[in-house]
Amino acid sequence: MAHPVCAVATPPGRSAIAVIRASGSGVIEKTASVFFRSGKNPNLREFPRKAVYGNIVDLRSGNVHVDDVVVIPFLSPDSYTGEDSVEIHCHGNPVIIEWILGILYFLGMEPARPGEFTKRAFLSGKMDLDSAEAVHDIIEARGKYELQNAIARRNGQNRTRLWKIRSLLLNFQADVTAELDFYEENMEFQSQTKKIETIRNAMEEIRLSLDTAEKMDIYRAGLAITIMGTPNTGKSSLLNYLSGYEKAIVTDVPGTTRDAVETSTMWAGIPVTLTDTAGLRDNPGDFIERRGMEITLETASRSDILFIMMDASLPPEGAIQSTQSQVSRIPEDGNIQSVWILLNKWDVVHPEWENRKNLPETIPKEIGLQKWKTRVFPISVKTRYNLVELTQQVEKEISSLHVHEEGMMLSTWQREDLRKILEELNYIDQILTVSPEGNRNLEMITASMDSVMGYLGEILGEITTEDLLGRIFSRFCVGK
Repeated sequence: MAHPVCAVATPPGRSAIAVIRASGSGVIEKTASVFFRSGKNPNLREFPRKAVYGNIVDLRSGNVHVDDVVVIPFLSPDSYTGEDSVEIHCHGNPVIIEWILGILYFLGMEPARPGEFTKRAFLSGKMDLDSAEAVHDIIEARGKYELQNAIARRNGQNRTRLWKIRSLLLNFQADVTAELDFYEENMEFQSQTKKIETIRNAMEEIRLSLDTAEKMDIYRAGLAITIMGTPNTGKSSLLNYLSGYEKAIVTDVPGTTRDAVETSTMWAGIPVTLTDTAGLRDNPGDFIERRGMEITLETASRSDILFIMMDASLPPEGAIQSTQSQVSRIPEDGNIQSVWILLNKWDVVHPEWENRKNLPETIPKEIGLQKWKTRVFPISVKTRYNLVELTQQVEKEISSLHVHEEGMMLSTWQREDLRKILEELNYIDQILTVSPEGNRNLEMITASMDSVMGYLGEILGEITTEDLLGRIFSRFCVGK
């Protein structure tokens, strides 16, 4: 059993309860030596997976009472790490936490490194490498869909799909290896057509896995919505409404917002970053305003959904002209998927707006938004007119842009390994396609297949290195 380590498993700060976790050789006995129940040191091995109430004392200071605690012992192999483990539930005062940790260090335990408990669980066979990474995804999930997919990954969804690919390629490798070894024996082997079909089926499965992994990124990264427009159109007021609190300063003075102001929310189960930007106008003042306008255009280009706010209390002609000038400056190589034109201040709308017909079709054309999917939405942030409908419609659009589906959540290093596998398989496919018989190139094919199986073994956790484990578990929080 590994050397004993300990760490706080709950977030830093003051709280009602904190949990200190310990695992490794002798942790149950070491904890019992400073834990008293009815004035005696209980044999904690008699209480596996049971909560035992008592108090922790500091033997270094004459048995000073530190705190009333609940201790839960876990006997190997029936623990998270697979080792003897202990959880100490104490009051969440940082002074108490540090005091108890100091006692455990005195007893011979060492501070646990980030992810060390989960790493030990992997090394003891309690979980595979992909499931171990899924633990990190579960902790870091920002939305319910990301959480659902992380739990599916923890339960082996990735492993099932990857084993399917591995089985397909393992059979192929066995066939070509046998053909290489017994080439001169006049035995029948897999036909050239069948070999190509097998390789291409495997390549298609890997491409599908990478494609669904890209789609899953939306649940990690979330969506970006940028609010832009001329000064004093109500951008900051809309941000405050959508975020639920006063995130941006709102005044009647034009140009109050000089920088991008971000806030986070959740729509349709997906994390959304809302950004209020500096107002755009044709004649900016000082350097700060000009730089703020540059940031506005850059942020707008990177957003998934763009809100363009217009002041409906002013005559349409001037508002459309100034908005057209802004839109023409948005970089074209961005991520924008749809644009919403929000006609704000509809409670004091200028009569010429109401006299215009078919606004949803005419306004986007006049502004120059034909290359994007657009919607026109009259609102009043001041009176809350149409704001509930706006949020409902945006949620529907977000759902349509990224319909929830189960897919593979892959780490960066796993994707890189899958891309390397694709390169090797593509190389094999070229050999098989160019060579009429393929027999002369079996050595090259088997060499490439060795590389392919090595990459798959790394992804599935069959082949591990300290560098790989370091890359994975260093991202974990301490105590997990």
